Amino acid sequence: MSSEPLSLSHIQLKPPRIDRFVRPTSEPSLRVGAAGLGAAGTDDPDGSKPTNSEPTPEVPLPLFWYDPPWHRADVQRRRLVAQLVGEFGVTINVLYRELQGDGEEWGESNWPRMATHRSDRMGWTLEDAQSAQIAEIRLGMNRDQRGGFSYQGEQLAMWLNRDSEHPVEPLPPEPLMFPPEWNDLSQMGAKVAQLRRLGADAVYVSIDDRSVESLLPAIAAAAADGIIVRFNECPLASLMDYRRWAAAHPSSWRPRLWLAGGSLGAEDAVKCFALGASAISINSICDRWLLGDNGPELSIAERSAMNLGYNMGQTPQQRLTFDVQRKLSELCRAIAVQIQSLGVATLDDLTSKHLVDVG
Repeated sequence: MSSEPLSLSHIQLKPPRIDRFVRPTSEPSLRVGAAGLGAAGTDDPDGSKPTNSEPTPEVPLPLFWYDPPWHRADVQRRRLVAQLVGEFGVTINVLYRELQGDGEEWGESNWPRMATHRSDRMGWTLEDAQSAQIAEIRLGMNRDQRGGFSYQGEQLAMWLNRDSEHPVEPLPPEPLMFPPEWNDLSQMGAKVAQLRRLGADAVYVSIDDRSVESLLPAIAAAAADGIIVRFNECPLASLMDYRRWAAAHPSSWRPRLWLAGGSLGAEDAVKCFALGASAISINSICDRWLLGDNGPELSIAERSAMNLGYNMGQTPQQRLTFDVQRKLSELCRAIAVQIQSLGVATLDDLTSKHLVDVG
């Protein structure tokens, strides 16, 4: 087609070949294969994907939980939900100070963690630089629920390591595009190199979806491992901006593309992967667990199953554990089934050739 589609709904997955209707020989599995944290990028104009000559650290799943509202839950709830979601293989965006409290230090996680380096360094510690698999350089600032720029008092209390007996007033910060010590974006490379020296396996740069075209050259020049695009409704425009840039710069360093925002279903997630995304955020699923949802009460059928020996969980924590595992397993299987129907073995084998009506 000569014109680009307006949204993901205007793109379709290619229908399965007739032989794909035969029952598959193996259970669908959302395997990342060779995908890691280091630079890779989208598929080339011929539909093939570029390869990385150097091995990079791997992520268990192409899913991440971005910028959770940690300040809206107590520290015990934060630790519990982070542990359950992280152990499933989801990369979690959390700072060291956001999981410590009650006079207790928080030990290192055994799950993949992303730590945010804000332009004003709010909440950032040396532990984040040394223990997180991914260091995120956040350019610009997220807006609050009212559309403005502000840090809630509870957020500041976490980041400044204050207890509840000494409340902190909300702070309207200066909306910095990049760290004040930078003269311009050409200094991004020095920060990327510094965070790598401190211990991060990979350094990602996060930007607003309106800035992809203008900031990609600087991010690639800085040799960042990845770019996180923050979007509200549909990520297609950002994906197409990335594809155009990659096609115009075939020999350039290509950061991986992660998408943060919205609420993508399994089919739309597969479309994003085929268009070049390496991971998607699942905040719409995970946030509710942090905010107190332990999963539904047991139905009569589930209680009967439990009486027959199936442990469905009776306590709130047991129900939460079961709900996390069930919901994430269902999502992974739904994505894997869509990928399997396209006749590819892993997510890394997906390209735009598996889609219909891509401009």
